[in-house]
Amino acid sequence: MSSRTELRLASAAVRLFGVVVVAYGLSGVLLPEVWLHSPYMLHLASLGEGRATFLNELRFLEGREIGVGLFALFLREEILTSRKHNIAFLAAIYAAPAARLYSCVATGLPSAQWLGFMATEIFMSTLITVLTRSARRAPPRPAEA
Repeated sequence: MSSRTELRLASAAVRLFGVVVVAYGLSGVLLPEVWLHSPYMLHLASLGEGRATFLNELRFLEGREIGVGLFALFLREEILTSRKHNIAFLAAIYAAPAARLYSCVATGLPSAQWLGFMATEIFMSTLITVLTRSARRAPPRPAEA
């Protein structure tokens, strides 16, 4: 595969990742009931007094998702060319599947739907890692040294 094709694929993968993560985060902030009811089978009324605290934490975490997606979208060129930005981005995108893997070991396997999310996250993280390897091979920029 030519380096130009690899760069275009990497750019598209980072852009797709950013859009998906921002959309996921926005849906969790604006419509947490959808996420809680469908995949978790959790009804907000069943949370009782802890409802406000739980939703506050969920929206906070979804806001972080939005931040990671915006990082991907706004700093895409830097992710593709700067060693420092690339490594920081890879750390951010591997954090979620790493946490899911830890959860599987610590508390058992989730439903097939959540295993599918984890598989997708691992696939996308690995794909982006492979497609952006040239950014990590480049010598550090003077400001990065």
